[in-house]
Amino acid sequence: GQLLVVDDEKTYAVRVFYRRNVHSPMFFPGKEGYLLFADRNANEPQLVGEAGWRKPVAWLPQSHIPREGNPGLDNVSRGFGADKGIGYTRAEQPVWRQWLGVRIRAMVKAGDTLFVAGAPDVFDPKDPYAAFEARKGAKVVAFSARDGKKLSETPLEYPPVFDGMIAAGGRLFASLRDGSVVCLSAGGNEHDSSR
Repeated sequence: GQLLVVDDEKTYAVRVFYRRNVHSPMFFPGKEGYLLFADRNANEPQLVGEAGWRKPVAWLPQSHIPREGNPGLDNVSRGFGADKGIGYTRAEQPVWRQWLGVRIRAMVKAGDTLFVAGAPDVFDPKDPYAAFEARKGAKVVAFSARDGKKLSETPLEYPPVFDGMIAAGGRLFASLRDGSVVCLSAGGNEHDSSR
């Protein structure tokens, strides 16, 4: 699954598979990063060709799919080769978006700040599984929920477990892959609990 955080006005989301080869989503570790974005809750996806549809906006990197010699791809009005192929598209841009070199595994919003955490999105040909196996460290990155501006970055020894982060009492708590829990506060204090 991909993570979502929802408040009264916006939905904040992570998009990993943002390139497509017609119907097949693609992702290349260590290349472009993960896409973190905020969208207005009123911005509904649309199916190209259904009643009331508007021209889809290009908001993701597009894979070039030659139309010549590909039967069925020549009908642009049906959305082939656009955004999500013949599936859902969008008619409005997101409020903001950020490309992030972090494999986002946890996300939470506290006040006007959106926190994401994960291992670095790196690919080392000599040790290709290092980041996946939690051997490359991790970080928590804070963003302004209003405009997506990066506010801070805090290193972690291990990445969080999937969806393993909460905010409470002015602190951020993350359950890490090594079995520990880390507590971060605005004062920069960090407290690890035992496993």
